[in-house]
Amino acid sequence: MNGAAFDRAYARDMVKDHETDVAAFQKEANGGKDDSLKSFASETLPTLQDHLKQAKEMMKTVGGSTAAKSTKAKSNTGR
Repeated sequence: MNGAAFDRAYARDMVKDHETDVAAFQKEANGGKDDSLKSFASETLPTLQDHLKQAKEMMKTVGGSTAAKSTKAKSNTGR
């Protein structure tokens, strides 16, 4: 894969991976049992959310759609 096809695939994967990470960190921040892990998740979550926003913007610039990918990624996380 190369060129525009690579760019679209990369952007799609970045959105999917960041959605999964944000969901996991939100779950830990809201319901974790270890205080130090909850704190780390809470402190790191805004950065991950910002990265997700950037990944979605990248997706738009390379001609991808985040709507269908976003819904699918959320359903795959089971959260």
